[in-house]
Amino acid sequence: MKFMFQMRSGTQLGLLLLLAAAKAAAGDYCSLTVQVSDGHGNKPTGVTVKLTEFNGRVEIETTKTGEAKFCDLGSSGVDLTIGEPDHCNEVVVRNVAMSWGVEKTVNVIHNRDYCNEDELTSVGCRMFLRFLNEPGTSIAPVELGPPIGSERIERSDSHGRVVVWMKIGQTLTETAQARGYRPERIELKCEPSTFKEEILITLHGIN
Repeated sequence: MKFMFQMRSGTQLGLLLLLAAAKAAAGDYCSLTVQVSDGHGNKPTGVTVKLTEFNGRVEIETTKTGEAKFCDLGSSGVDLTIGEPDHCNEVVVRNVAMSWGVEKTVNVIHNRDYCNEDELTSVGCRMFLRFLNEPGTSIAPVELGPPIGSERIERSDSHGRVVVWMKIGQTLTETAQARGYRPERIELKCEPSTFKEEILITLHGIN
C-alpha cells in the first residue's frame, strides 16, 4: 500500500509539474504572426491587418517591417484581412485554425502597386477599354485610330483589351476599327473622378 501511495503521489506530482510547465509556456507564447511582403520581396511597414475571431472579437494591427502580431488569441479560428477595407488589392484569408499553446505564422503577399490613388491621379487617367460584339464576346484585334495631330495607334490584345493613358483634363476622340465591324467613334475624357475607368465598347458587325 505504501508503494502504491508513493507511485500515485509521484504520478500526481509529475502531472502537476507538466501542467505548471504548460501553463508557464502558454503564458509566454504569441498566438499568431502575420508576415506580409509585396510582390518584390519587400517587407512593408504600415499595412493594416484586421483579425476577426469566430467569437466576433476584432483586433487591428499595422505591420512593422512586414510583421503584425496577435498574441492573446483563444483557440477558435480567425479570419484575416490585409490592406485597407474595400481598397485596391485587399487580401482576405479565411478560417485560420488556432490551437492553444501553438504559435502560428501566416505568410501573405500584398501587392500595393498602382494602389496609391493620389499618385495615379497626379499622373492622369488610366482608361481600360474592352471591345465586345453585340452578343457580348470579346473582339480582337481592335485598332484605335490616332487622334488629330498624332500618329499613335493603339492595338488591343487577343482578348480585346487596351489601356489608354491620359492627362487630367485631356479629351481624346479616336476611332475603333476591327475587321468585319463598322468603325466606332469614341470620345474619352480624363477627369479626377474617372482616373481609373473601365469602359465596355460594343462594335456592330457589317451586314
